[in-house]
Amino acid sequence: GMKKRKRKRKTKKKNKKREQMREHLAQAHQRCRERFMSSLTTSSALVVCDNTNVTINEVDFYIQAALTLNYYVIVIELVCQSEEIRHVTERNQHGVGLVKALKRWSMWQELPLTMMAGKSMEVVLRLEPKIL
Repeated sequence: GMKKRKRKRKTKKKNKKREQMREHLAQAHQRCRERFMSSLTTSSALVVCDNTNVTINEVDFYIQAALTLNYYVIVIELVCQSEEIRHVTERNQHGVGLVKALKRWSMWQELPLTMMAGKSMEVVLRLEPKIL
């Protein structure tokens, strides 16, 4: 009866909000890619891409685009421990909660050396910052 209808309405609302968040995230990623490509194609001597991509697939677009346009790619990875995620989450500007941040952290993939073989790129630094 009535409880079932209320539950359905709440579920629909949650699903709609989730879908809006996914769409917002997809648009944000697209804007980042467009800004990155714009920077590359304006012949900037140095292009810095500061993002939170954690998987090789997420990073690959940026690396391949820069290599294609003859940039030398230097990757600097900031690696932190799980207990430091709380501090990072408190400072983020996108409203990403601790649970989501920990999930993303657990998905981390280090760039394999084979990905760099024969290419104009290197991972020069893997920093483990200490957050006080």
